[in-house]
Amino acid sequence: MNFYIRFPTDENITDFENRCAEFKSYLIIEKIKSLNISESDKLKTLQHFISHLQENPM
Repeated sequence: MNFYIRFPTDENITDFENRCAEFKSYLIIEKIKSLNISESDKLKTLQHFISHLQENPM
């Protein structure tokens, strides 16, 4: 199986960064969904994580 990676250029670096952030968000949400806690605790976890990101942008 072959994989091809297109490295970002100056023209598409913003799109690349947005797609990376989208992928990371997906992984985080899936991890929170898989936690063995109540739905309300999952929501609290997600809200805490969002607050953390807002206070500490990367």
